[in-house]
Amino acid sequence: MDNDLNSIDFEEWEGDFLLIEDEDWPGLVKLRKQRAEKRPSDFISQWRYDEALIFNQEFKQALEFLTPIYKKDPNHPDVIHFLSKSLCLFAVRYLTGIYNFKATGMNFY
Repeated sequence: MDNDLNSIDFEEWEGDFLLIEDEDWPGLVKLRKQRAEKRPSDFISQWRYDEALIFNQEFKQALEFLTPIYKKDPNHPDVIHFLSKSLCLFAVRYLTGIYNFKATGMNFY
């Protein structure tokens, strides 16, 4: 995937910062999804959208979103990292619901 530097607003981090500071994860997902849709060939925009899905605990959606990206570039370290993170967190959520155990002290960042 290419990064088109001409289409990137270098001050767009401010919107991310405010949403992250307020822990407005649904708002962050919405913002980053818009950017990812606007720049489908920009890996960073795609990666950041997936990161927002993880922050919002939408692990299954994060896995589904990354699958076609992984198929295009299965050796990309960031894709592998986020697939692993999404899969682990999805499994933890599933197991905590099924077996009622507490997952404490787990920090994947």
